[in-house]
Amino acid sequence: MNAFFNTPERLAKLASEVSRWNGTRWMHCGAQPNTPAPGVAGDCLCWVHILKACGHIPADYQLREYRKFDAIHGPEISELQAAIAASGYFEESKDAFHAGDILLFRTGNGAGHAGIVTRMPPAMFAHLGARGWVEEPLDQKHLLSKFVAAFRPVEVAP
Repeated sequence: MNAFFNTPERLAKLASEVSRWNGTRWMHCGAQPNTPAPGVAGDCLCWVHILKACGHIPADYQLREYRKFDAIHGPEISELQAAIAASGYFEESKDAFHAGDILLFRTGNGAGHAGIVTRMPPAMFAHLGARGWVEEPLDQKHLLSKFVAAFRPVEVAP
């Protein structure tokens, strides 16, 4: 399958949508996972909403609820990894990172964190965490040492 972010127009749309999240503060959205708003509040699953706005995931796609306790202490990262793999919108990426890739990281006892590669080169990664919305270089030890998996958005036949 072809990568979704494979044209200058789609890459420009990704950059535009990512910039809309500047200034967004972190707030766990597990009980209302479909309510994050750019510039207001959200959590590390905001990439779903970025991909909806880019036209990759259907606008009516709904995330399931998730508890904050599970996100911190439970098997959420493996469940999230399985859900992304089974969705049909992504392929697990085994090669170099590309703009639009969704990255998963282990942050504790099976829990995780996620974000999106925003541009190349150099690889920049955006995520929403305790410091709010951050876009930073991906080649940092504190990120790469906790890396679990990468999923590339792919074109899906309607």
